[in-house]
Amino acid sequence: MGYPSHADSRLRNTLFQPLGDTGRTAIVEQRLLDAIRAGYLPAGGRLPTESDLARSFGVSTLTVRDALSTLRERGLITTLRGRNGGSFVASDADPLATARAQLAATSRLALRDLMMHCGTINYACARLAVRRASDEEARGVLEHARAINPSDPEEWQLTVENVTVDLAALSHSERLTRESLRLQVEFAAYAYVLQLDEASRIRRTRELIAIAEAIVARDLDLVTRLYDEAGTALLNELLAKRQDVAPAANMETLAATG
Repeated sequence: MGYPSHADSRLRNTLFQPLGDTGRTAIVEQRLLDAIRAGYLPAGGRLPTESDLARSFGVSTLTVRDALSTLRERGLITTLRGRNGGSFVASDADPLATARAQLAATSRLALRDLMMHCGTINYACARLAVRRASDEEARGVLEHARAINPSDPEEWQLTVENVTVDLAALSHSERLTRESLRLQVEFAAYAYVLQLDEASRIRRTRELIAIAEAIVARDLDLVTRLYDEAGTALLNELLAKRQDVAPAANMETLAATG
């Protein structure tokens, strides 16, 4: 299975944004783990150098080294010394397997809470977008939404990410748009599981087009209803996928610890 090409993805860029001051080593580790789980760092792929990662995250190289050491102990990366050395995602790393494991390990309550948070941000963005976005901006996002191709999982994931952020950006609120991006980072592993389902890709594409059309029409009630329905459908899909993958994940855990 191929991995998505995310050279132009805003979400990929967000994964390598500077960090805050608290728990930096753990956050670097989590960001890199999220990038592997979401397929942004494919199996066998070379990681940026420690100095480049430190510069991207705004931390010391020692912090990056500690995070890489933990990922190495977990078998997710390997490090080669010498002229052609560096750190690489382990050749047997499976983003889909790790994404499924994350979904299985996430409680139903946590998933519901995540989707409720996403719904709150979406509503706030939509309310402002209906009032603030120019006709040209709204029609531009609608055009991008209509160009989404559900038949190509890799291209679909990239364009859906960008259209989702474009919809948030119609709010003309930098804070809300940043929060929408942050939530997408948090949601990335779950999205990676769902993108393999063609029916899900088609449904979500239609939802984004309908939402963009409602914003163009300045129909806040319709936008709100569409976001609510999309959120409910996505949550139900995640819960169903979680139920499917949880037994397999539990068996793998028992085999590893037995």
